[in-house]
Amino acid sequence: MGALGTFLINLLGSVFTFFVTYLGKRLSLVLSVITFLAGLSAAMFSTLYSLITTVQFTLSDHWLSYGISLFWPVHLTVCISVYFSAQITRWVYDRSTFYVGLFWESAGR
Repeated sequence: MGALGTFLINLLGSVFTFFVTYLGKRLSLVLSVITFLAGLSAAMFSTLYSLITTVQFTLSDHWLSYGISLFWPVHLTVCISVYFSAQITRWVYDRSTFYVGLFWESAGR
């Protein structure tokens, strides 16, 4: 009876270890992609916001800057930065899959 219990505990332990290892790799990959996208979006947002703010404060007439703010909604900067971040991420993904494909073909597979 003790040998059966030890066998079942070892079996459940190995299954648990497999799932933790498998899910740990997946989870770390997903978290790194989310962190990359968030950082890239924040960088693009700060760049666009600083450019817009610089243009807005260099205008001499405050009515002109008010007119620009009427046509530039509050969340448009966020939308543009997320769009640019997605384009950059897509470009990086396409380049990496292209080079992986070249490596795969050169390996004769």
